[in-house]
Amino acid sequence: MFKSAFGVWVFLVIVLGACLGLSTTASAAAVLGNIPANRLDARIYTRPDGEFSATIPVLTTPGAKAEERQINAVTFGVFFADEVGNAYYVLQTDNTQLKYDLEKIALAKERLDAFLVGCV
Repeated sequence: MFKSAFGVWVFLVIVLGACLGLSTTASAAAVLGNIPANRLDARIYTRPDGEFSATIPVLTTPGAKAEERQINAVTFGVFFADEVGNAYYVLQTDNTQLKYDLEKIALAKERLDAFLVGCV
């Protein structure tokens, strides 16, 4: 009895250790995407022109990715995601003309979600 229980325990430790080893947090070198590693330094993302920086969220590897996206001349963003379903999008935009606040953004999102549901 002791030998079989010990064997099961060793097996579980090995299996769980292997699983945990596959699911680690992403370092800058492990993140896939179009951002050079020197701008993902020390878990901090820095925009190419240095205009803003953001802490890289905790992502699970393998499969973590980070991408820079320029939406238009005044809207620039960075996208972080992993295969587990974590996703973060940081946008920097010129708000001097539109005067968006959180309520307007939430309303726009609700309308977009309703539109997308109708398209399916």
